[in-house]
Amino acid sequence: MDKPLRFASPALYQQVMDKLSAHGLNPYDVDGQVVDERGGHILVMSYGGDFTYHADYAFEHGEWEMVETGFLPPAFHEYLDKTVLDVKDRLVKDYRKGMKQKF
Repeated sequence: MDKPLRFASPALYQQVMDKLSAHGLNPYDVDGQVVDERGGHILVMSYGGDFTYHADYAFEHGEWEMVETGFLPPAFHEYLDKTVLDVKDRLVKDYRKGMKQKF
């Protein structure tokens, strides 16, 4: 079952929002959902026009429980850094595309 990130893990949601904010992005640029699949958790970050782009991160066994303590594995930090840069890049491309169509 999908659950919004801010309800599934407020601590993780805050860390994601802090990273977005550090890059000049806001919470409305990304839709974070947590999928509980066969005892594991997958974070799905959707972004771009109509939220058509996705970046997923599957938490390994035991990692999800550690998230609430503030521990995030190095692989998650890499995923988040890459995703935030992709979000920023997509927003710029969508803006430029919209401006070309306008004029």
